Formats: sequence, C-alpha cells, structure tokens
Amino acid sequence: MSTVTEPKPKAKLNKATTLLFHIAARSHVLAEQFGIDLIDPDGPLEEEPLLEYRNVPRPWLEQRPNGEWSFDPDAYAKTIYSCSEYTSHMRLWILNVWNPNAAKTKGWTFDLFKALNGLDQGNREAIAWFLKHPIWP
Repeated sequence: MSTVTEPKPKAKLNKATTLLFHIAARSHVLAEQFGIDLIDPDGPLEEEPLLEYRNVPRPWLEQRPNGEWSFDPDAYAKTIYSCSEYTSHMRLWILNVWNPNAAKTKGWTFDLFKALNGLDQGNREAIAWFLKHPIWP
C-alpha cells in the first residue's frame, strides 16, 4: 500500500516582507542571501515581479501569530558585518529601505557615496532602480 504525501504548503510572507524581497531581488548580493531569483526584472511596475525561492535558511524571518512570516530587522542586522565591506553596504541599504528611522536609531547607517565608490554595476543598478521606483515595504 502506497501513501501519497501531500506537498508542504509554501510559507506565506506578509505584504511588507514580500515587497522587501522584490526590492532585494534586484541586487545579486541580496538575492543570494535572501535565496531568491528575479524571474522577469522588466515586467510591468504595477505587477509584483515573479520570484523563485530557493531552499536556504532565513533566520531573520519570524512567524507571526497569523501564520505569515515577517522580516525581523534586528535578526537581519546580525549579518551586516559577517561579509565583505561592499556586501555589508547592501545589507545596510536594505535595512534602511525597510525602516530608515529605525535604522538611524540603531546606528545602521548607509553611506550612499561610500557604497557607490566600490559597489559593482549590478548593485549600483539595484539602488538606482529603487531610487527611480521608490516602493516601500
């Protein structure tokens, strides 16, 4: 007798976290850390871009009582300096996108000019895209 195993339901991110993932997906550094691939970067802005989620640990997500998962900036901030200097700039950038006031209060300062001095073209383009299309989580 064979038993059929039901597929595990996918975890559902809350709206703000989903939006943050879409912003992060435009940076190859953040996309790798978040475990996502942007399927259609040139899709219409009115629609959420398609993402493919890889099976990677995301210890900076926390499950809410309603079952949705949310970005935890304090847990994420623990990763800021466990990487190269310019990867660190991108991590600080996404924390400032998430909540600039909280980032400032906690000392998670993103220096745009210092970052631009050494970021590769792909990460500069991710920041430029966000500046052209400022969507907020």
